[in-house]
Amino acid sequence: PADHPDYEALLTGVIVLASLFSNCVEAFNLIHPSQRWDKQEQLLITALGLQQARLLIWGDTVGISSPPPTVTDRAIPKHPSAAYPDLNEPTFFSARDPALDQPDTRQKVDEALSALVERSAHTSREEMMELYGLRPPKRFTVEYQPALDGNRLESFRERHELLKEVAESYAHLNTRRNSSIVASTWAVSDYAKFADFIKLTQEKVDYLIELTDSQERVDRAMCMDIRALGWHLSADRARVAHDRSKLILVLEYSRQEYPQYVDAVNIALRNIERERQENA
Repeated sequence: PADHPDYEALLTGVIVLASLFSNCVEAFNLIHPSQRWDKQEQLLITALGLQQARLLIWGDTVGISSPPPTVTDRAIPKHPSAAYPDLNEPTFFSARDPALDQPDTRQKVDEALSALVERSAHTSREEMMELYGLRPPKRFTVEYQPALDGNRLESFRERHELLKEVAESYAHLNTRRNSSIVASTWAVSDYAKFADFIKLTQEKVDYLIELTDSQERVDRAMCMDIRALGWHLSADRARVAHDRSKLILVLEYSRQEYPQYVDAVNIALRNIERERQENA
């Protein structure tokens, strides 16, 4: 692409915001259960996963990892991946909400995302324990992910990577700087304090959704993700059991906080039951 004097400034702002958003959604994965697996802790971790899902969906609806349409609306990936196996075909970005690049809205989005991520990045270990009921884990577990739906997180990572490639091609930006955030993992230690942490997280996510008038789109996508947990292409019993357990917890949390998701959870649970009978 030809150099364009405006592209550098435009894409720098877009990359900075997308990277801040990325730090936010990845920070959710640093919080682990304390291996006790009691019901109350499971519910809290489920609540955290649901907030991560709502934030990811919000990012999708506003096109947080899309370049401004004045730069481009498509890109051909430089490296093959599961999402982009064909390196000859362009991938189209979803529409970017113009409000993201208006100074007033941009500042509010920046502040809300910074508040989400800086809690865990710039707070000392003692403060994290004192304020939010989190402590360093006794042992590290790699396989744990709180995400409601890992596919949505994976697809955001792919699009964020593609956006970086656009910034490199169109404005010769160096997007490969190391993150200044040191990723520490945390385990839940105090349920009441951790519930407050989730409430604060929920307030920031609600604020972002309201700011961009995205409530209806977020709810619609959330219900689709929940229903998808009820569909299984293969009879993988461990996977089905895991999704069923997760749905039961989502149902309990939704009854308190998100009644609009309850129908979707029940549809998914009925589907799992039907699959079980068909495969019996």
